Amino acid sequence: MASKTSDYNIVRKDIAAAILTERHDKGTCGPSMIRLIWYSCATYNRHQNNGGSQGGTMRFPEQYSDPANKGLENRRNALKPVHDKHPWITYANLYTLDGCVAVEQRGRPHNPSEGGRYDTNGKDSKPSFQETAALIGAHAIGECHKSHQGFDGPWSPTQTEFTNKLYKMLLNRAWKEKKWDGPRQFEGEETHKLMMLPTDMVILKEPFRRYTELYAED
Repeated sequence: MASKTSDYNIVRKDIAAAILTERHDKGTCGPSMIRLIWYSCATYNRHQNNGGSQGGTMRFPEQYSDPANKGLENRRNALKPVHDKHPWITYANLYTLDGCVAVEQRGRPHNPSEGGRYDTNGKDSKPSFQETAALIGAHAIGECHKSHQGFDGPWSPTQTEFTNKLYKMLLNRAWKEKKWDGPRQFEGEETHKLMMLPTDMVILKEPFRRYTELYAED
């Protein structure tokens, strides 16, 4: 089974090429790339030490049929030819590498992810959202689509750049509940153009706030 750095670099190039097959969110599929691994990681349960990106379980309906994951089939389908070309790489590693490539393309440093994750045949991964404060920072990328999640709008004015801006905006701007016919979400009082989800607002409170402040600083 291939596992050398050179092998992963080849897959990285094919992932980059696959980006051309899917374009949205201001002309880039970067947000959906990050969202795929985000929702894979969000199932991690530190108390049971299971879930997360391990297993490549986003392939199974028990996970991808969750309403929060609607629309991610586009990214999974875009990655299938990459896996067909490189069947030695596990889906767990492929999805993670896809997210690394997306973050790098958004202007962040190279992440030397070289695998180590295995695929499972089990279907026991349901979203539990344990590592909330760290993962929510990815909301700086992309936006919600009413047709997918019911929520609507971007979190950040620079939604194609991977930054810690989400934490800064949460702490430094005023947010109020939006009055509309959609699900409960919040909007910035300054421009009414940016939004936050109820789960974003939660990390302003303990035990999450200390981490929100930490990530806002660096």
